[in-house]
Amino acid sequence: MNVALGNCRKVVGLFVGIASLAVPLAANDGKSVRVYVFARPQESLDEAAKKVREKETDAERKRLEQARKDLDKSLEAKHGKRGKEWPEEARLQSDEAWRAELRAEMVYRQVGSKDLAGLTKSLANTLRHDIKKTPQLTLADAADQADLIVEVLAHGAKTSFPAAAWMLYLEIKPVGGTADARFVGTGLEQAQTKKLGIGLAANTDIVGFVSTMHPYTEAEPYWRVRVWQQGTGYGSVLSTASEVLVAFASDLAGPAQQEAKR
Repeated sequence: MNVALGNCRKVVGLFVGIASLAVPLAANDGKSVRVYVFARPQESLDEAAKKVREKETDAERKRLEQARKDLDKSLEAKHGKRGKEWPEEARLQSDEAWRAELRAEMVYRQVGSKDLAGLTKSLANTLRHDIKKTPQLTLADAADQADLIVEVLAHGAKTSFPAAAWMLYLEIKPVGGTADARFVGTGLEQAQTKKLGIGLAANTDIVGFVSTMHPYTEAEPYWRVRVWQQGTGYGSVLSTASEVLVAFASDLAGPAQQEAKR
């Protein structure tokens, strides 16, 4: 499974990767790529301040959501339904509006995120289980021991049945002193569809997306993504996030090890 780097906003289908990464992380002498997962201490707000912050960030989120919808409607009126026929400039405008909306959504979700440390520990445990079959990856105990740093920024949920969805917002940063020109301008995109084989919803598609909020840039050399997964609890989105991280780090690890063996 590959995680695609590209400028696409969404890809629909079974875990789709449009390009395998042939770009290694910083040299690690052929050893495993070390991944460190953490979360910063959360800001403490009293209830009144929290309500004010939630109201402000929710208003900004809704404003940017409407702005994105209005822009897409205008672009579709000019260029037809979104697709390959759109000019590059139009696609870039739409993509940036989508990313701005996601960034505002993350800021809103940060206000209501509870027990980020506990969720981060759960993600690390899920990742630890998933990398058992991936010898080129290991979990690091500290940032200064890592090749790839993953920060859990926020989480959220939409609990309306039957389309309940769970969200995790992550920053993924390769360790290094300077930006890697091969990554500049890229974003992580992935889609998943599978059947929920239980109960009355046995024929219901479960959909998950990885969407880029912040592409890797020279000035800010990291990715920020939202992992969005339908399911019955945070376990579903943690599992998807872990799969994404394993696939991404594995793609980065492979070429590095091949180069080291030459």
